[in-house]
Amino acid sequence: MEKLKKYFKMIVDEIKSADEYADMAAKFKSTDSALSEDYHEIAEQELHHKEVLEKTVKQYIDACKNESGESCADMEVVFDFVKDVSESMVEPIRAKLN
Repeated sequence: MEKLKKYFKMIVDEIKSADEYADMAAKFKSTDSALSEDYHEIAEQELHHKEVLEKTVKQYIDACKNESGESCADMEVVFDFVKDVSESMVEPIRAKLN
């Protein structure tokens, strides 16, 4: 579970960074469109990093299933919860970027 905790923290950090970059994109939108686009791209990259981390967690959980023969259901429940929470955190960021 410690490994999952580490990845979940990294996911939240990526979301926070994406939010900051989305704010910067909005800040420069009317004064420097090129810089705004750069920040927009960085925000999108951070959200992509979040997705990669989620895939990594899913692989870790799947490996647990294969190695132990158990379902590792507790890990799946926590992962599903964190994924739901992270998606609700991403929605306002996506709105800023659109």
